[in-house]
Amino acid sequence: MRRLCIFLGLMLGMATVARANPVGIGDIYLLLDSSSGTVTVTVDNNTGPSGESFPTFPVLDSLDFSNVMLTLNCFTAVGDCQTDLGGASETIPLGTLASGNSDSSQVFSSTDLFSSITVTADLSLTHLNIDNGIGGSVPFTGSASFSDTLSPHKNGQYLVPFDLSNPGKGFDKAILFDRSPSVPEPSSFVLIATALFGVYKTKSRSLRRWMRK
Repeated sequence: MRRLCIFLGLMLGMATVARANPVGIGDIYLLLDSSSGTVTVTVDNNTGPSGESFPTFPVLDSLDFSNVMLTLNCFTAVGDCQTDLGGASETIPLGTLASGNSDSSQVFSSTDLFSSITVTADLSLTHLNIDNGIGGSVPFTGSASFSDTLSPHKNGQYLVPFDLSNPGKGFDKAILFDRSPSVPEPSSFVLIATALFGVYKTKSRSLRRWMRK
């Protein structure tokens, strides 16, 4: 009985862990060009055969981002950023970002300082094949959309861009993730039901033996 309970716990844990791990599908960062005095918001879709690969971006399928939206938030209440955005924040539609492609359409003055940038999008697929790192793949059930935020980590105040003139300098970057839904798949329910049935059968046999004594 004890072994069955441990086995049940392990199976429940595996069903949860297998679906809890998010999968990297892209990234977002700022690109500074000192020569032109501009900073560009860069969003990458790193899925599919033309995207990056295992282990950071392991999605083998061509997963498109649609209805992509950027929400930019200024670092200070006054200054160039507020002037360029027309306020403390602005939400900008980017349209569709196909698998393996990048969007660098949003260009601002290098004097603009941002406190955070949030990117949201719908995803073209929910059932994906994930590179397992040994020449094969494993299935993954993701969500129909995602939302991730680029936050300041280098100085804790405003976003630090990647400087083309100083590539060794640190910069802020966020990975975009496809996260599994919280509801278990039907296969997980089957696994749980099978384990519970095993416990029930064992208990029933023990009860019958006790009654025959």
